[in-house]
Amino acid sequence: MSHFKHLVLEDRITIQSDLHDGLSFKKIASHINHDCTTVSSEIRNHLTVVDDMWPTNRKHNRCIHYVDCKKRHICNFCQSTKNTLCKYCNQVACSKSCPDYKEEVCDKLSKAPYVCNGCDSMRRCPLQKKFYDAKEAQLDYERTLSDSRSGVMITDDELSELDNLISPLIKNGQSIYHITINNSDQINWSCKTLYTYINKGLLQAKPIDMP
Repeated sequence: MSHFKHLVLEDRITIQSDLHDGLSFKKIASHINHDCTTVSSEIRNHLTVVDDMWPTNRKHNRCIHYVDCKKRHICNFCQSTKNTLCKYCNQVACSKSCPDYKEEVCDKLSKAPYVCNGCDSMRRCPLQKKFYDAKEAQLDYERTLSDSRSGVMITDDELSELDNLISPLIKNGQSIYHITINNSDQINWSCKTLYTYINKGLLQAKPIDMP
């Protein structure tokens, strides 16, 4: 299993498909030859938030008090000629007018899989939704990589080889200094440059992994 190879579009497409099928992170990880941590990080780092998906049987209102709320005439300028409950108003959103408004958030999004992909309740759920989209995730990754690569003089192949060499060693507790000394025949970059690559997020090893 590869722990230090960057994900490619094909991997992301597999992740999206497997999420739709309701597979576990462990199963998804085995399909793309990565570990569960990589899958989890990929999904949480590339979420797409969708606010405008509503079921036909509920007004555009996500208040946690929606079902039991009996409030009327919250707005001083209420134009309703009927004694209608405020939660049914099509003119003013409760989120902007009611001091007791509190948006309900789906508990499922706070734990794996962190997204609505494959959720059986999606079509009838009025809450804010989060999705993992492979193409959007790839574009987001490429934009981030482009920004982080600004001023970096290294080819993609060189970066991949460097990543495969030093990231496992860093995660095993070795310092950048000792890695460069012990692998001087393979590493042509200074310690300062390697620190820069890590801090820019170009390698699988992160600043928190360094001893």
